[in-house]
Amino acid sequence: MSISKAIKFGKFNQGKWAVLISSVVLYNGILLIPVEQKYLLVMAVTIPHNIQYLAFVNFFNQKYYSDPKLDFGWARKLTERFGLLLIISLVYAILFEGMRTGARYMPIENGNDSVFLIRNAVAIFFISMVLHHYYLDAVIWRVRKDKDLSDKV
Repeated sequence: MSISKAIKFGKFNQGKWAVLISSVVLYNGILLIPVEQKYLLVMAVTIPHNIQYLAFVNFFNQKYYSDPKLDFGWARKLTERFGLLLIISLVYAILFEGMRTGARYMPIENGNDSVFLIRNAVAIFFISMVLHHYYLDAVIWRVRKDKDLSDKV
């Protein structure tokens, strides 16, 4: 639904649009900061997204995995212990970024095809993980099918 229709039908969610507009300004404005290594700024900007994502995962887990009668394995453990979720997420992030960044700085010597192959295999692996993340977001969250959210734009 467009902004004009949302205002017309009295379903305009100011908070949602304020976050969206401020995010667009922040993400695009970051490119104007005179810093040589822009990827450091981009990583810093993603920190709020990561915190928000952990909150969403915790909310989702509590909604679906908190039934004491059923055993959901690790999903339930992470639901009951948010600190454990944070620690596992931090370790994963450090390993993920360390290996991804480390592969970028592997020395490639002239004629050394094995290093070139390893570097590209690691890059493809991490790109596929990111694409898988986006796919899971689309499947898991299904925001458009949530009645509570569909009434508000």
